[in-house]
Amino acid sequence: MVMEPVVTFTDCTAQAQRFFALLPADWAIDIQPCWNDYADSSRIYALAIAQKLIGGGIVFSKPAPDTLAYVELAQTMFDRGYLYFGFLWIEQHYRGHDYGGLWLRELRRCYPGQAFWLAIEDPGLRRFYERNGFSVDQELQNNGQPEWIMTDAAEVAD
Repeated sequence: MVMEPVVTFTDCTAQAQRFFALLPADWAIDIQPCWNDYADSSRIYALAIAQKLIGGGIVFSKPAPDTLAYVELAQTMFDRGYLYFGFLWIEQHYRGHDYGGLWLRELRRCYPGQAFWLAIEDPGLRRFYERNGFSVDQELQNNGQPEWIMTDAAEVAD
């Protein structure tokens, strides 16, 4: 009988550097230098197995560094009551075990009834998010590349 590892979901905002060390270098460069501008209005949630971080993401309540190309749209989403999450990353070795889905379920448990939005550039991620309750809200062109704005099914007061 194979024992499933115990996975914990924790707020590791106070240990941001631990999370940033997990990210691919090009992602870390986008968030690490400006983290002080976001630390008071964002939360980092991580998944860990035996204290080893295996993934996580950041919840933002103001336009994030990866949304600055369409900051007016981002602000509109926040004004409509959505929170943004980005930088969702699961270490390669742990992929294919629904840890990304677990992160989303735990996030929703921490924020009952809260609607979320995200932006993706990788069409392969679209199916993952659709399986986890998100749908395409709109498609943008960002530097000549498609980017999809996705929202979840939670109701948001207008």
